[in-house]
Amino acid sequence: MPLSTRKFVAFIIVACAVTGFVLGFQSVPPKAHLPGEGPAQADAPAAVDALEALPLSTEPPPPPAPEEKKAQDDKKTEEPDPLEAVADASKLNTPVAAEPSPAKGGAGQDDKVGDLLDVITPPPQDDPPH
Repeated sequence: MPLSTRKFVAFIIVACAVTGFVLGFQSVPPKAHLPGEGPAQADAPAAVDALEALPLSTEPPPPPAPEEKKAQDDKKTEEPDPLEAVADASKLNTPVAAEPSPAKGGAGQDDKVGDLLDVITPPPQDDPPH
């Protein structure tokens, strides 16, 4: 194909791309809307300010607790120091648990898992269909 024909075809392709781009911008509405919203209408009612609206509860919030009760509550809820708990535990005379005894039996013990594995039959070694 000659060079002039290729240039002409390339120009046509670029012209179509630019025309589509420009027409895409021209078809956009002036203001974007959320789904379900329509364009603003001139005869639509104006938004109403609800001046007569009242809060759900007209009672004032309860007064804060006195400071003396708060101080006593803080003392009651204070957690003991973990280091003091360890020191107190070391003072106590608690017996140490005996070491667990080794497993009984040895070579004469039944191998239950091995018995289960011996019973399982291997899958057949047939060739898969091709």
